[in-house]
Amino acid sequence: MKRTWKWALGSWKELDKTEEKVFSGKSDSPATDDVVVVKSLLLESCTKMASICIAEEVDLAIVKQCLFQLRSHAEKLLLAHSSSIWAVKGVAAFVDVLSKCDIHLNDSPNEIFEALNQYL
Repeated sequence: MKRTWKWALGSWKELDKTEEKVFSGKSDSPATDDVVVVKSLLLESCTKMASICIAEEVDLAIVKQCLFQLRSHAEKLLLAHSSSIWAVKGVAAFVDVLSKCDIHLNDSPNEIFEALNQYL
């Protein structure tokens, strides 16, 4: 289980690097929209994995640690791409799992509300 979480976190970091290259114009990598979709799908995959582990009470300490580590990435994804349905969908699923572990996405819900409010 640890290897899978480690792979997911490593993949996210690589996607961050790709996105930075796209923004800086240093790469012909996939467009930012493609990176957002891949990040959202990765987040949903991690969410599904965590949901299964929580339901079966398997590796809960590892799951909570990984969810906590992914939390900041999910928050950045939502704040940076709040107009993306993919990002909102992925983060919404993630928040549901976070709530099962008594973890919050953000210590300041107003920031999240403000980011999403313009699209309501």
